[in-house]
Amino acid sequence: MKPENIKFTLFSFGMGGAIASSLTSIYILTVSVMGGKSIVHENNPVLAIIEILLLAFAIATCIVATEIYVKFQKTNNNSENHKEPNPTEHAHAG
Repeated sequence: MKPENIKFTLFSFGMGGAIASSLTSIYILTVSVMGGKSIVHENNPVLAIIEILLLAFAIATCIVATEIYVKFQKTNNNSENHKEPNPTEHAHAG
């Protein structure tokens, strides 16, 4: 496996973990705001709603960061595949 693939796999697991954690927190806070029982209870509904909005923003940021990372990897791979040979490398050969 290439080092780039290992890095992308670790990055993906990190982003997946961050998104899953945020979604779990959103669910728990939503249950709390609706008056249900959950492991964690937020007494202040305004604070819970603000936290939900911030967690949604965090999820969106993770998604955008993943798209940027993928575009960077594609650009980086394309630039490595299309490198111009250095003319000074071949000038002294022979």
